[in-house]
Amino acid sequence: MIAATEVLSLEQRAQRLIQRRHTIDLLELEWAQEAACLAATDRYDYEGFATPLEWIRIICKLTSAQAADRVAVGQQMPAMPRACGRWRRERSASPT
Repeated sequence: MIAATEVLSLEQRAQRLIQRRHTIDLLELEWAQEAACLAATDRYDYEGFATPLEWIRIICKLTSAQAADRVAVGQQMPAMPRACGRWRRERSASPT
């Protein structure tokens, strides 16, 4: 268990947990977009891998399913302009 370094109310702790998950979700979307862009290149071949997903799986320490899921999400982002527009606005407003 991680020792608490500050005294927080349960409501403060819950809100911080929710906010951190949201921040992680925004980072996951950004990562998925980058993964899809990289998967569209021949970087994997240059480094001796059979496929882009194999490169992502091994280098980024993901399962095959995780790698495929992230690339698929990144590839589908252009087809969801409203959702991605909201993501971009939230990303630019987030202090990262």
